Amino acid sequence: MTLINKTLMKFDEEELICRIKNDLADFKLREIINYETQNIKELIIAKALSNYEEEYTISTDVSDPIGFDPKSF
Repeated sequence: MTLINKTLMKFDEEELICRIKNDLADFKLREIINYETQNIKELIIAKALSNYEEEYTISTDVSDPIGFDPKSF
């Protein structure tokens, strides 16, 4: 690949190639992260836009036919 300078500004060709490679790697990494976190983003948005209902604590005793008593610990 040959780079042609159309302006009178001087540049370091190796530095430019290094910056282009870094930018391409950055773009690819962002693309991978975007793909792998798409479901998480959708869940966060759905939760944010859903109807908000306050969570409440059940005030009744828990019945267990097996006989496990969580208060015995």
